[in-house]
Amino acid sequence: MLQVTASNSPFRGWVRVYGILLAALLLPRFAAAQCDAALPACQPALAPFQSVGPRYFRAELFPTGNAKLRYSFDFDHLYRIVPCGTSDRNGRLVFNLYDPAGVLVFSSPSSSSRASYDFDFGTSGQYTLVVGFDQGGGCAALLLGALPKDSPEAASLRPVRVGRP
Repeated sequence: MLQVTASNSPFRGWVRVYGILLAALLLPRFAAAQCDAALPACQPALAPFQSVGPRYFRAELFPTGNAKLRYSFDFDHLYRIVPCGTSDRNGRLVFNLYDPAGVLVFSSPSSSSRASYDFDFGTSGQYTLVVGFDQGGGCAALLLGALPKDSPEAASLRPVRVGRP
């Protein structure tokens, strides 16, 4: 009687390789679902700004990790940044904004409960956003919106002024 077991099967190595590949492909999808579940609650904070680029920018962060996003902001628009995420240790999502020269121009406080931050860029350029949790890790997402400075909605806003006029 011939008995095939995992120990003497020629397919043993292939099963292990395919198992690892399958896990590598599926785990990010489960982590992405965590982000996708949190985003609907953050979406209203973007109004009246129009979403720019993709719907949102997302990263899975390990504890003490951060993610960098470079984005070109134009001087003729106001921008809203909505930090949105879930932490494994109930940490707050915080971000730093650096100008094109690498100088820190804004840092969101970890004690803030603000849903969004508005910015008026005095000069156009590629700025860097560095996002992380003040404690723990998890799913970090940023929603970015733009609004022309001459729009009626812009008149009532008080954005943070960044850069020279």
